[in-house]
Amino acid sequence: MKKAKKMFAVVAATIMVLSMGMVSVNAAEVQPRLPLCPCGGTMVPSKSYTAWTTYDSKKCTHGYAYGTDQYKRRMVTTTMKCNRCENGYISSKEHEYKVECTGHN
Repeated sequence: MKKAKKMFAVVAATIMVLSMGMVSVNAAEVQPRLPLCPCGGTMVPSKSYTAWTTYDSKKCTHGYAYGTDQYKRRMVTTTMKCNRCENGYISSKEHEYKVECTGHN
């Protein structure tokens, strides 16, 4: 019985030591990197926004007797641009939405 306990302790310690070496990860190895440009620069994201436009209007839903809720949207364009040569490409276009309450008593 004593011999089995000692053997189990040795096996458990060996497994712990071996698993620690496999789990260790250097933080520098997992940091995200920006894509590189052919000129040697780094591609950096930049965003541009269009003006807010009203696409719908409804009676105020915030409890005011008069006024409307203005439903607005704008386009957000994300462009990847090189920090050296300024070459770039559009990586995404998305809409942002908001509601502006113009209600009053």
